[in-house]
Amino acid sequence: MIVRYATYEDLNTIVALEKLSFPFTTWNKTQWEYEFKENPCAHILVLEESKVFAYIDFWLLYEQAEICKIAVVEPLRRKGAGSILLKEAMKIMLENGVERINLEVRTNNYAAIELYKKFGFEIVQTKEKYYEDGQDAYQMIWKGETCPR
Repeated sequence: MIVRYATYEDLNTIVALEKLSFPFTTWNKTQWEYEFKENPCAHILVLEESKVFAYIDFWLLYEQAEICKIAVVEPLRRKGAGSILLKEAMKIMLENGVERINLEVRTNNYAAIELYKKFGFEIVQTKEKYYEDGQDAYQMIWKGETCPR
């Protein structure tokens, strides 16, 4: 498996993965184009073998970072792709002086919550009706105490 920075040529694949992974909160192609072209804080990594099957989108904001999205195509979930992407993203974040990482995750996304906990993230609050479909979210924060290498 290869982790690399996404390019504009990956846009259609990322949009397709987005629709499969986040049916209630899908970013459209225009929003992803903005992320690629206009957002200087955005960093998008993809994981591929013969084709792209996972991505992570995160922002670097001085000493903080925000993980916006991690998506892995269904047949390959729970097989380590999310860990690979998160580890690589955190490496980039730490190289850029990040001391704190924020994210939101659906309260019923148990696999993602366990992944984040494995990497040292802690739940700090529940955001009620955070998502468009009314689902709650946990805000999770990593403060630099632990990070799998």
